[in-house]
Amino acid sequence: MNQKTFRALEYDRILEMLISAAHSEPAKRYFQNLLPSTDKDFIQKELDKVEECFIYILKYGRPPALEFSDISLILKKAKAQAILTPHEILEVARILKLSQEVKSYLANAVGSCLKSSRERLFNLKELTARIDQTFLTPEEILDTASPRLKEIRDRIRRLETRIRDELNRMIRDPKIQRFLQEPIITVRGDKLLLPVKAEHKDSIKGIIHDQSATGATLFVEPFVCVEISNQIRVARSEEKEEIEKILQELSQLISDSYNEIKQNFESLSELDILFTKAQWAHQFRASKPILNTAGYINLKKARHPLIEKEKVVPIDVHLGKEFDVLVITGPNTGGKTVTLKTIGLFCLLAQSGMFLPADEGSEVCVFSKIFADIGDEQSIIQSLSTFSAHMKNIIEITQNADNSTLVLLDEIGSGTDPEEGAALAKAILKFLHNKGAKVVATTHYGELKTFAQQEERFENASCEFDINTLKPTYRLLIGIPGMSNALYISSNLGLNKEIVELAKSYMSKKMLELTDIINEMERKRKELEEVLESANKLKIETENLKKTLEEERRRFEAEKQRIKERASKEAREFVQRVEDEVEKLFKELRKIAESLKEKEMLKQLEEKKREYENLVKSIEQASQKEEKLQSKLPENLRLGQKVYVKSFDAEGFVESLPDSKGNLTVRIGIMKLSVNISDIFEIEEETTTKNLVSSKKAVEIKQKSIDMSIDVRGKTSDDAILEVDKYLDDAYTAGLKQVTIIHGKGTGVLRQAIRNFLRRHPHVKSFRDGTYGEGEQGVTVVELKD
Repeated sequence: MNQKTFRALEYDRILEMLISAAHSEPAKRYFQNLLPSTDKDFIQKELDKVEECFIYILKYGRPPALEFSDISLILKKAKAQAILTPHEILEVARILKLSQEVKSYLANAVGSCLKSSRERLFNLKELTARIDQTFLTPEEILDTASPRLKEIRDRIRRLETRIRDELNRMIRDPKIQRFLQEPIITVRGDKLLLPVKAEHKDSIKGIIHDQSATGATLFVEPFVCVEISNQIRVARSEEKEEIEKILQELSQLISDSYNEIKQNFESLSELDILFTKAQWAHQFRASKPILNTAGYINLKKARHPLIEKEKVVPIDVHLGKEFDVLVITGPNTGGKTVTLKTIGLFCLLAQSGMFLPADEGSEVCVFSKIFADIGDEQSIIQSLSTFSAHMKNIIEITQNADNSTLVLLDEIGSGTDPEEGAALAKAILKFLHNKGAKVVATTHYGELKTFAQQEERFENASCEFDINTLKPTYRLLIGIPGMSNALYISSNLGLNKEIVELAKSYMSKKMLELTDIINEMERKRKELEEVLESANKLKIETENLKKTLEEERRRFEAEKQRIKERASKEAREFVQRVEDEVEKLFKELRKIAESLKEKEMLKQLEEKKREYENLVKSIEQASQKEEKLQSKLPENLRLGQKVYVKSFDAEGFVESLPDSKGNLTVRIGIMKLSVNISDIFEIEEETTTKNLVSSKKAVEIKQKSIDMSIDVRGKTSDDAILEVDKYLDDAYTAGLKQVTIIHGKGTGVLRQAIRNFLRRHPHVKSFRDGTYGEGEQGVTVVELKD
């Protein structure tokens, strides 16, 4: 590859774009010197790095602007123990601060490139803070740079204040004012002076530092200020020495951290290069190319980056599999040269580690040599010197071409006699093909169309031209040779039909037949394109219909679930209302039974109530089980997993995993059934059925053995409380809502003791005296918690 090829393919203009986009001096220098590589492994690694940055930008936005200078010489100077200037120290500080910012930006990096870059960035906080407290600007060092510097500057400020105060006192003195040109303090250099009239120079004792242009005014430093000025001069010297010490100290700190700072600098430089490439790829909607070394090129919807986005026409072009030489024909301004440049430029970009402005899946070969003979100017009349210049390039190409070479030839054989030019073009193409090179050539010569059709591993192509609008479409059509359409265009433009027919008579029969064949091929191609376009539209419509139906199905399932949940809720509310009514009824019946002293009847009623409550609980448990199953739709099924099959209302085990349609095999007992995944639910095997049954039976037995009241009359308070405590535990376990404690009226001591106990019992919700018919103050009616 040589500079002529780079210029012909406008590779240098792409580099200029990258140089402008880069932020740091090292990255700009990298792009100035960037050359395509021929090492496929190296190129692949570079593309992988750019891809990592490309994806990271999509997820986390652009990185901090990596604007910094090349500090290589500064680091060498520090390593050699030289004292750095404030500007050089601040350049190092810029690297340190950017390292902190970028390290934070890369906090989520997981890829090998960015993760490694983040780990190579050292966070030298102490050195950064030390530099920050030293400099405000390269020209201004802060008082906080050192305690000694602050002390010196404070002294200087006090001395300067003394001088200013002394001079102010003098200019306010009426005796001295008459000797002054004006009652002001003037500055000459770093001195504060008084403007004394020349005729009174001896009236104010001091040192004359300057005079006005006319000589009428002398600028005098009074002797009373000279001593103070001398002290300031000494302090200034001390200040300078202290600043030298500070710079030396900072230079030493930088020298001590030489390796870390150098690594930061190199990592930031590499990141600026990679992120510049990645952002260029974002700008041009580029994609990562596939590389090969087999001479294969396949560009999908390739867009030349130097053509405006609104005007560029994507092209599809391939080379190297079915054919090795592509001959592109067609009229001028049809896009042949742009196609040629796009192919060559994309190969150069890929070999420079760049993404290509083309669709995903585009592929290029890593060529060891790329040659291009492309004339920028296309004139109607070409001189012999132009032909000679082209031939000089072609001679160089034929001498150096081999089986890993890509050759791009624009208007091959032009600039000379058409017959000789066509013959020469055929010979050049055949020679290059025999050497194993991959070749793309453009031409106007009709003979080359026939030649490309007849030669093995040669192929025709053309840039489409709309004969109705008389404008090129710039689309590349592989397999179809192009036509100049000169006669058709002339006829459409209004040329006399007699002239057109006469022109046709001068054309050879073979040429007319070839024109008819090409026109027929073009007509069939357009018909096929229309059919393909209709098929694509039908496919899109089918896919849209499929999506619509799928959305409708999801809406139906959601509505079905909503209705089911609403029905379940209404059922629960209905059951609750019935339960409340029954509870109310039982209370009334209990009162009647107790008043009639029919305990046996009361027990029967309580048993019926418990049966009803068990029924309600069964309904609620079934509802809860249904809701739980709905929430346990299978996600990651495994072989042998226990599942519930809704349509069979049975449990089974997974025998095979779901296929693409969601169908699987489940074993229920000895049967193997094919069901859909939407019909099964996961089962949490927390409690066995056996345990649940035994637990249920225990509760039922307990319920049947518990009376609705306990009689503790005649017992001591302690004995009575022990029996009541055990009774309340059993009643709560059995699920009783209300019980009665019979203690009698008597002296009221037993009644009071029991009630004090009930106040702190955990199962008691409330208690009250019995009503008329219940036993009044001789009993306590206790309501238990749920």
